Amino acid sequence: MTEGNSGDPDWLAEIGDVTKAIISFANSPELRELDAFYRRCSTFEILNIHRNETRHSRFLAWLLDPNGSHGLGTFSLNKFIEACVMARIESRQHLPKEVPTELLDQLIVGRVAIDEATVDTEVCFGKNGRIDIHVVCSISGSDISPKRLIVLIENKVNSREHDSQTMKYADWLRENRHKYDYALLVYLTPTPTVKLMAYEDPDCECKDFLQINYQYIVDYLIEPALALLPSGNRRDFLSDYLRALSVPSVIAQSEKKDNKGDVIMAVSEHERNLLTGFWEKHKPLILAALYAISSDPNQDQELRDDADKIVRSGSKDFSTFAVLFDGKVVRRQVKKTALGREIANVLIESGITAEQFIQLKSDRSSSFSLLKTVAEITAAEKEYNRYRESKESPVVFDGTEYYVSGNWGDNNIPKLQDFLKKHFSMIKLEKEHAQ
Repeated sequence: MTEGNSGDPDWLAEIGDVTKAIISFANSPELRELDAFYRRCSTFEILNIHRNETRHSRFLAWLLDPNGSHGLGTFSLNKFIEACVMARIESRQHLPKEVPTELLDQLIVGRVAIDEATVDTEVCFGKNGRIDIHVVCSISGSDISPKRLIVLIENKVNSREHDSQTMKYADWLRENRHKYDYALLVYLTPTPTVKLMAYEDPDCECKDFLQINYQYIVDYLIEPALALLPSGNRRDFLSDYLRALSVPSVIAQSEKKDNKGDVIMAVSEHERNLLTGFWEKHKPLILAALYAISSDPNQDQELRDDADKIVRSGSKDFSTFAVLFDGKVVRRQVKKTALGREIANVLIESGITAEQFIQLKSDRSSSFSLLKTVAEITAAEKEYNRYRESKESPVVFDGTEYYVSGNWGDNNIPKLQDFLKKHFSMIKLEKEHAQ
């Protein structure tokens, strides 16, 4: 973070007339719309059940039930499976071979369909405990005989797993293997998507579960359902639930000191657009307020630390890059961590020689060798995920797979550009606007 003459960050010095900025902030149309949005309480909030785990499970069970009064039939259950498929693809969690990924993909493209399903909550598995949501589906298609799919959903809103719940559910499934053809185990939490996408395994004890979050439920189930339903009580009820998910739950956090839930469980696309637009327009003033909090000794230490983290991250440059080959753009919106990988792919696609590849592989602009095979990656590099071998597909040259250093930042990107200018002048990088 750069600083002005006063020792304060540049963005703070650039605010100028703070009073004028505050007046503009208070009278902005974005603030008025957000204020009106958050002042309208959902029924779930009025009843103080908007962070009640059992109520969320019952609502979701109602929505997933093809026979539910929502009138959506199997649409919701199909969209839930779509949310699971997307979470699996984007988070790249390591799932067991028994997970019916091919069957789920066939459901998505319509090659097979759900004929019927029963949905229950708090189903007792004897000594193995109670599962939050229990779904049994009958699936058939022209190419396959009818199959029985069981879906177990463990829902965690404000708590963590206890008493090895997920291990017990997995044990029950193994003991009752004759009752189903396929099984899908789902661990549902409010974990933000950016964190979920960084996971290799779910938070729960049993790693056979697929972890998804409420944002996937909103994006792939609730909002599509809202677009499908006509105006009326059913649509209003679903909108009411969406509001309960998205409203900041400060009260819910303050009621329990050991509360592990997130303040906001999920947001609608409209709300996300409002909030990001609000941030972009008033970012200097918001950061200034957080800076004041972070340096105020009268504030709680935890609050000061949280404010300081936001201030520091708010000053980072999140610009992406375009990769040019012989003056023509061949890659757009490349994130910094992916620069080395995209450059390597472009050069390999262009047909570089073995000698050129050795030159590329040995580049250390990122403080690490640009390319390494799995065998060459050290234990320390694995620990800090320098080559993202569990997250990124390798690049392939002459039949051998290589993983690419993702350690790129403002301090070493100029070194990479100098390296390219010297050895691969056909490649150039152009900075794009921050995304």
